[in-house]
Amino acid sequence: MRSHGENRIGIHNYFCLLLAASCLECCAIFLEYDIYNGSGKRMIPLTAFCIFFTAFRETLANVLCLLIALGYGIVMNVLNRYSGKIGLLTFLFFIASAINIVSFYVNQHKQLSHSVKVMMALPQFTLQVVFLIWIISALLRTLSYLRIKRQEFKLAVMK
Repeated sequence: MRSHGENRIGIHNYFCLLLAASCLECCAIFLEYDIYNGSGKRMIPLTAFCIFFTAFRETLANVLCLLIALGYGIVMNVLNRYSGKIGLLTFLFFIASAINIVSFYVNQHKQLSHSVKVMMALPQFTLQVVFLIWIISALLRTLSYLRIKRQEFKLAVMK
């Protein structure tokens, strides 16, 4: 790994962070359900930790897809143009995802009506659609840029 350190770009660190967050989330959720099955009561701090890491992992996965589609590390090395938009969308998605996950946990104890469940899931769904539209348009724009510049190797990497 040390001999190929010059080939590593910043996005590789984000992938390692996503992998670590996924492992930590799985361990925390397993521990939380194990305690819940044993005692019949939920530990609120552990449940909040599980909600936080699930929302964090979902948000980080969407941001990584967006960064790759924008060509970060392949076409451009800085995202100054998009940093405000990415930050705002990421923050809003994190909050919406956390609200949706909280509604899932609350629904296990007290049945929520269908309209409340829809209202809790609607913000995350809307922001997910915004992420997907932006990812697809950015990917198409990046691929067309690479075709115009005739950078065949980078185009093959992006495909």
